[in-house]
This record gives sequence, C-alpha cells and structure tokens, in this order.
Amino acid sequence: MTRWVASRKAALIRAIDAGELSLENACAEHALSIEEFISWRTALRDFGQPGLRTTKMQLYGNRPRRRKAREINSASDQVDVLMPHRKGESYEERRERMNAYERERQRQKRMADPEYRKRYNAYQREWQREHREEVNTRRRERYYTDLEYREPAKAGRSGKTGNA
Repeated sequence: MTRWVASRKAALIRAIDAGELSLENACAEHALSIEEFISWRTALRDFGQPGLRTTKMQLYGNRPRRRKAREINSASDQVDVLMPHRKGESYEERRERMNAYERERQRQKRMADPEYRKRYNAYQREWQREHREEVNTRRRERYYTDLEYREPAKAGRSGKTGNA
C-alpha cells in the first residue's frame, strides 16, 4: 500500500467531487471510512492542500479555520458534504443527481434481498419472453406482408410455364 501524501488525498477528493468516482467505491477500494474521507475534505476546504499533511494535523487542528466549517447535523448537511455542487450545475440538476443517487442506493439495497432478487429475475425472464414473442410476431407479419406485395417470379420471356 502506498502512503497517503497530501497530493494523493487532494486528487482523490477532487475525483469524487467531479463525479469520476463514487464515494462508496473509492472508500472500499482504498480501505477508507467515510468519516476519514469527510475529515480530509474538511481539511482541504479549510486549510487547502497543506491541511492534508499528517505531520501538520495538530498544528492545523488548533489554528482558527480560514472559513467557518459547518457541523454535520442533519441529513441535508450530510448530502452537502457527500454530494457537493459541480461547477456550473444548477440546483435542479444537483437535486436530480441526488435523487438518482438515492434511487440507485435503494435499488442496490433491494437487490441484496434474495427473495426480492428471485421475484425480480422471474419478472425479467417473463418480460424478455413476451418481448421476444412480440418481436417474432412483428417479423412474421412483415415477412408475409412483403410476400404479398412482391411480384410473382416470371417463368420465361413468353410468360408461359412448362416445356415449349
């Protein structure tokens, strides 16, 4: 495992803030807790990249902060820390991104339940079977419709069949 220098911490924070990585995946991949990541983000916000140095934690921890940091009290504050605004993102876009994130979390939670997964897979198989039948029906209809409108094949120049 490589050391967590301030520049690597800052790069990880920026990647998550830009949406290149999800917080859960990054924490699992790098064996970090969410609280540790939030403390890094707070240090970066309050003191810049030097605040991420481990040798300076006591020094920066006792100094007054450049900006007053909010304490995380409510769910909305947690969302602000976990899902910051992206550059040029409107309120509605951020709200939609947060809703999509929450929907995905709920879906993953449901999929972890074996009973739900069994019902979901059965539903998917049924939908696929119906869809295949529908597509095959359309193909047959198109094939027979095309046959009706095609000109019959001509047997010869004179149009007569058989031996002349």
